[in-house]
Amino acid sequence: MKPVVTEQTSKRYKGRMLIGAVIACVGVVMMVGSETPFNGALVLVAGIAVYAWGRFSAWWNNG
Repeated sequence: MKPVVTEQTSKRYKGRMLIGAVIACVGVVMMVGSETPFNGALVLVAGIAVYAWGRFSAWWNNG
């Protein structure tokens, strides 16, 4: 019986997801700590987009 080989998601995609999560957290802090939360909302949306890009890339390349 052959051992089952499981492919791990590449570190580059995990790195993208981590960077996106950190950017999103910074956006939330900016929204809470500011009188005008618009800039924080933009940073939050950018972080979510980077995270989603990392998730999509990992799915696209690894299935």
